Amino acid sequence: MNRLLSRIRRAAGATRRRLAPSPEVAAWRRACRLAERTPRYTHGEIELGPYTLQYSDLLTLCPQWDDIFVRRSLAFTTPAQAPRILDCGANLGLASLFFKRAYPAAKITAFEADPAIARMLAANLRRNGAPDVEVVAAAAWIADGDVAFCGDGADSGAIADHARPAPIGSRASGSTCSSSTSKAPKPPSSPIASRRSAMSQRSSSRCTSSIPIAVRRRRFFSCSSAAASRTP
Repeated sequence: MNRLLSRIRRAAGATRRRLAPSPEVAAWRRACRLAERTPRYTHGEIELGPYTLQYSDLLTLCPQWDDIFVRRSLAFTTPAQAPRILDCGANLGLASLFFKRAYPAAKITAFEADPAIARMLAANLRRNGAPDVEVVAAAAWIADGDVAFCGDGADSGAIADHARPAPIGSRASGSTCSSSTSKAPKPPSSPIASRRSAMSQRSSSRCTSSIPIAVRRRRFFSCSSAAASRTP
């Protein structure tokens, strides 16, 4: 009997979610329907929940929204009222907006190596109530300097040595290569959360090679230009 009741509750919950989705899910479904009719690498603007966002490629914006706002893959808890956050590979700013929703006083620096997308990132943050997020149009690296960066017009830009060939049939005009400034994140004085998503965080912006290990184990760590270690 208990198993039967459990199945009934799960089925009822699934039905309720389908018929009355959360605002985030409803926004994602609408964006996906629109993306089916929108050519790739077409710049535009869309309303997603409370946000009005510029985008460079709607098809790659949809899984970012699903990952960050629907699945809440970047959610974390901290007693700090103003956590220090480095958004490395910020793209259009969804992660920074997500963090600002959870921690309005958070001190965020958003790195984005693609110059065109960095401009959209800054515009999205200003328009959606997060003008205090510092936008750095550069790749996050182990030291200040220059690296060759190849943008693809969407969210898969990469350092030139790691760039992948464009898929057959993709628009050649969507891919550009340029020299990008790299910045070494400064050691923070407060807890720091760094986002890393397999969906959108590829090679366009990087912290030190040891940082991803710390992030996978725990979302808070102290960072220097040479290494990263977890805080107690």
